[in-house]
Amino acid sequence: MFEVAAKQRAFRGYVHPYGGENDPLAGPSPSLGGAKSFPVDVALGTVEGLARFDGVRSVVFDKSNTPALTNNWVKALIEDRAGRLWIGTYGGGLVCREAESFVRYGAAQGLPHEMVMALAEDRQGAVGAGVHGGGVFRLEPGSRRFERPPGAEQTAGINVRALFEDRAGALWIGSEQGLFRFKD
Repeated sequence: MFEVAAKQRAFRGYVHPYGGENDPLAGPSPSLGGAKSFPVDVALGTVEGLARFDGVRSVVFDKSNTPALTNNWVKALIEDRAGRLWIGTYGGGLVCREAESFVRYGAAQGLPHEMVMALAEDRQGAVGAGVHGGGVFRLEPGSRRFERPPGAEQTAGINVRALFEDRAGALWIGSEQGLFRFKD
């Protein structure tokens, strides 16, 4: 997958010099940039699953090798402040990757539909999920169940496409039905 992206010139700003003995990506802590080094870790959502590139090798997580991913089409990705990767899928619900394990969230955890189209984390660390045809839901830190935020009943039935929390703490919801601002 990354080879195809490279041929299509889809990557910008990543250069892997050569692979010799002074290669900055060799050894236990791959990095770029000498004294100003940083670890390389990229996650991409695709129609074929979640692709991860750690600076040295690429891995694709999909329904054939990751049981929690019941649909390969990734529509939304965020990394929360705890370092968990949240994966919204088109028909497979929401999946959380923490360390090396994957946990699926679906109807049993409060999501009304399996198409999670948008994700955001708010100032309190709650994860917001925009669901196609279902509106907005929130998972409070430490909880395992998504709930509709108080006052957000008007989002029921909308096809959410984007979520964004502004500096004032208001949640902006981009949808097929228009743009909404929500402040609880």
